[in-house]
Amino acid sequence: MLILFMLACTITSYAGEGGLSVTRSDEGDLAVYTIRLAPDSKVQAANYTLSYKDGALEFLDQQEGPAASADGAMFVTNLDTEGKWLKLGYISTNPDQEDGTLLTVRFKKTDEASEMPIIGLAVDEMKDGDGNDLPQSISGDSSVGVVPSGETINDAGIIPQAVQTSSIEDKGNNKDAVKSENAGNMSEQLNGNASESPEKKAGIPGKSMATLCIILGILAVILIIVAVLKKKGLLFRQR
Repeated sequence: MLILFMLACTITSYAGEGGLSVTRSDEGDLAVYTIRLAPDSKVQAANYTLSYKDGALEFLDQQEGPAASADGAMFVTNLDTEGKWLKLGYISTNPDQEDGTLLTVRFKKTDEASEMPIIGLAVDEMKDGDGNDLPQSISGDSSVGVVPSGETINDAGIIPQAVQTSSIEDKGNNKDAVKSENAGNMSEQLNGNASESPEKKAGIPGKSMATLCIILGILAVILIIVAVLKKKGLLFRQR
């Protein structure tokens, strides 16, 4: 029983936060993507690969955000223009900055940029301060798709998975997505529902396992008490 109790408590140590957003804004023939850690993400070590569709986007430049240059943070990038990918490495002793922006990347759009998705995001690693793997909760623009770790959007046979609509995107920057005030309100409602899902997915199992820990702990204590009383009773009879 004690072993089961310990196993149950171990299971609850799986992190229930995490979260990354890749949003887009358009400036004429430019597509600007912002990679941002979600609020309360608890991410302290991460490696991401951002790849862009060959023939659809041309890399121009990049600029680090406040989270990348914050105290206690280390941020590195590795660009391969031939392979059409950009690797991001992040370590921080002080996560959950007020502005979680890691990087802003500017691309020049081509005639093929209308085909979606044109950006692939691979989460190679995402951990909290205790070294626990964090859930890969990814949100962003509809032009962004999730690809397996170690792969890019240009690899043969890769079908990017759609991300959920970003709940931390600045709607004012995405003019193409917001056509009217009513559309914006509807988008906000959808974003609220989308952002709630990963929390529920992460939170419900944690609460269930916490309850199981308590139940198993109580049962373990009861069994120990019963065993002690029984032993004392046997000793009394022997006397």
